[in-house]
Amino acid sequence: MKSERHKGHDQLIEAWPEVTRRRSDAQLVIVGRGDDVPRFRELARRHGVAESVLFAGPVDDYTLKAIYQRAAVFAMPSAAEGFGLVYLEAMLHRLPCIGSVHDAAREIIVHGETGFLADQNDVHGLAETMIRLLEDPALRKQLGCNGLQRLHQQFSFERFHRRMSELFDKLAA
Repeated sequence: MKSERHKGHDQLIEAWPEVTRRRSDAQLVIVGRGDDVPRFRELARRHGVAESVLFAGPVDDYTLKAIYQRAAVFAMPSAAEGFGLVYLEAMLHRLPCIGSVHDAAREIIVHGETGFLADQNDVHGLAETMIRLLEDPALRKQLGCNGLQRLHQQFSFERFHRRMSELFDKLAA
C-alpha cells in the first residue's frame, strides 16, 4: 500500500539488478496486498529485473509456508516498522533476516548473528548484503539457526509469560 512505502520494497527492487548480475538465478518474491504493486512492477521493469521479481499478492497460510520453505533470505529494510512480527516468522523458518537500522528491527535481529541490519538508503550496501547471504550457504544456515534459537529464547510465549509474571510480581510488591 502507498501507506507502507517505508517497508523498503522500492530499495529492494532498486538493489535487485546488482544482485542478479552476480546471482542470475535469484528471485525476489514480494508477498502481500497493496495498491502500490503497479508502481513496483513498473519500477522492476525500468530496472530490467521484471522477470526475476514475483509479486505473489496476498497468500493463504499454506502458500506462505511454502514460500518461506523455498526462500534463502528474508529482507524487509523498512524505515519505520514497529516490532516486526514478520522477522520472527522468518526466523521460525530458519531464514537469516535483513532489516533496517532505521526502525525496531534491531530489537529482533542481532547484526551478524541472526541476520544483518542495513541502511535503507544505501542500495549498494543492501545489494551486497543480499549477495553475501545468497553466495554463502553456510552463513545463511548459521544465521538461520541462530535466529530460530533467539526466537525460542527471547520471543516465545513462555518467555513472555515469565517476563509478565515478574513484572506483575514487582507491581504487587
